[in-house]
Amino acid sequence: MTKRTRLGALMAGAALAGAVALVTPVPAHADPSASSESWVVNTTQGSCATTGPTSAKEVRGGCFLDDRFDNTLFQWDAGGRAAKLHHFSNYLGHIKSHYKVEFHPYGEWLWIYDVNRDGRSAYVEVKYAGRTKVYATPSAANSPRQVNLAIDEGTAVTITLYDRYDENGGRDKLGSVTGIA
Repeated sequence: MTKRTRLGALMAGAALAGAVALVTPVPAHADPSASSESWVVNTTQGSCATTGPTSAKEVRGGCFLDDRFDNTLFQWDAGGRAAKLHHFSNYLGHIKSHYKVEFHPYGEWLWIYDVNRDGRSAYVEVKYAGRTKVYATPSAANSPRQVNLAIDEGTAVTITLYDRYDENGGRDKLGSVTGIA
């Protein structure tokens, strides 16, 4: 085989490998452009102090969080800390939302969204007062899963989002945030 023939075969092989890589599906947890952002908002009236990429603003009845994905109103709850976690992809400047979880201290509500609605499930692990509960993202389009945690005031609530979750420890963590009821 001449050098020219070997070079041609090598280039054809490289092109074929590149084409295969372009059409091979990649699981969401392996998406290099995927990341999560989280916020914690003090819901004591007059505060709205926020930890996260954007700040909440005081409005009538609560704290308004205007992030780049959507708008969320957390109602006043003395001593409470609202929590929001959002998992998304940013590929070449195009933002695609996947999953969103919100903990609202007023009434101790957990809101879980599958924004992507691609038929896959993500899992939300909620830990509080020595308990652990796991919820799957909803399958219905545009319908959040709403869970009333009914927990005591002042209880810390840690929310962790996983791309997969099994009882043998097989989990792919996407993000975590802690609020207070």
